[in-house]
Amino acid sequence: MRVRLRWYEVAAVITILLGAPAAGRAQTWREVRGDHFIVLSDAPERRVRSIAWQFEQMRSAMAEGLPWTTPTLDRPVIVIAARDENGMRALAPQFWEQRGGTRPTSVFVGGPDAYYIALRADVQVTAQLQNPHAAAYWAYSGLVLQRALGRRLPLWLTNGLAAVLSNTIVRNNEVEFGRPQPWMAERAKEGPRLPLPALFAVDHGSPSYRGGVDRERFDAQTWALVQFLIFGNKDNAAARFDQLIGQLAAGVPSEQAVTAVYGSVAALDEAYLLYVHQGVYSYSRLPTDTAIVEAQLPARVADPADHMASRAAFHVAMNRPAEARALIAAARQADPASPAADTVEAVLLDREQQPDEARKLFAKAAEAGSSSFWTYYRLATLQASGRMTPDDQAAIEPWLERAAALNPRFAPAWAFLADIQGNGGQTDAAIESARRAVALDGGNVTHALRLVRLLAAASRSDEARAVAEQALPLADAQQRQLFEAILAGSAK
Repeated sequence: MRVRLRWYEVAAVITILLGAPAAGRAQTWREVRGDHFIVLSDAPERRVRSIAWQFEQMRSAMAEGLPWTTPTLDRPVIVIAARDENGMRALAPQFWEQRGGTRPTSVFVGGPDAYYIALRADVQVTAQLQNPHAAAYWAYSGLVLQRALGRRLPLWLTNGLAAVLSNTIVRNNEVEFGRPQPWMAERAKEGPRLPLPALFAVDHGSPSYRGGVDRERFDAQTWALVQFLIFGNKDNAAARFDQLIGQLAAGVPSEQAVTAVYGSVAALDEAYLLYVHQGVYSYSRLPTDTAIVEAQLPARVADPADHMASRAAFHVAMNRPAEARALIAAARQADPASPAADTVEAVLLDREQQPDEARKLFAKAAEAGSSSFWTYYRLATLQASGRMTPDDQAAIEPWLERAAALNPRFAPAWAFLADIQGNGGQTDAAIESARRAVALDGGNVTHALRLVRLLAAASRSDEARAVAEQALPLADAQQRQLFEAILAGSAK
């Protein structure tokens, strides 16, 4: 397997260079759409365009520097850029409710319908060249890395690489990648630290990852290790890092992979600690993508009901129902028939475990022509919560088709559609839908099992076996037995 990290020769990553908001303007929300990010903001248009351009540049640099990743997520990324601290406080009030608490300049949160980034549009890169929105870039990078190569890579690698990516700085003509954040470099240097075998063993449930001081130490140590692997290890670094990623992607345990590539875990431990204590860090530069032109990004004045619904959805994802309901009411005042407001309220009711009420609102939003894929997908899953008749399945199929059309990257919609089509005797269509689900989320063995079943039932045994063989390295013992049973049955 060939993986290539091009940042060694050039560079990559980001931060937002913005000035203070213009005074005396009425609050007008604008929407700028790039290919991969939607930016909503009450800041001046040129700033909104700049934010969208920089996010697109960050993603392009990531795709160029880490071509083994898939820097396209399974749902939209919506950036809500508040013009100043007061706007940020309205978006994320919980951070201002505690005296002396954190006052973030960016927040990243996932919702069922989208990933949301809230940030301040008036902050600049610090004198120490730190990205003020590092938290959002860290979270975004981590999500992309989790989808890399169709399997979950070790936490120490994804966390450390996301930490390195978080302090990316986008300039007019270049993207700077790998600048250290002073607090992280200091924490990595002062210790204490985990021995590398213990670091490699940390997972999402480990005390070292759950928060507080231990989490800061883990973050700093994984950052330092990955920073060394990329920039401090000058001996054929690019090829060796390629080899490491290839080993880990094949499921080789971290200690074994490190030993195969770097000689021994002890040798790597000694080399990266020396690098950290020297305190001299390298970074790289990558030219900005000239195909992404800031002035050509589509911009418009946002529909009031839509931008209020988007902010309400952010509050839902942040578990702030009171603020969400206030904005939903305001959106309905702007447009009583707003499908966006209905969808957000349905998501809120769903979260509050009121499925019947949620179903009614999702149905109302769908009838009004909602542009959210989640409206149709969740409506279908709620409708299918009980025993379905053929008529029920026939009613669900168009909703799933609409969900998949609105968001072709959402694997669960294709998977559910494959089930409905298969139950309805549409074998060829079901196989193609199942293939889409596998292609989008190859790390989900359930999708592969579905495809193998469909292929076996269609007497396409060779294809079924090929899909199974590709999925088996990711399967647990029970899933392996299911693959074997399906293949054994198709061979009779």
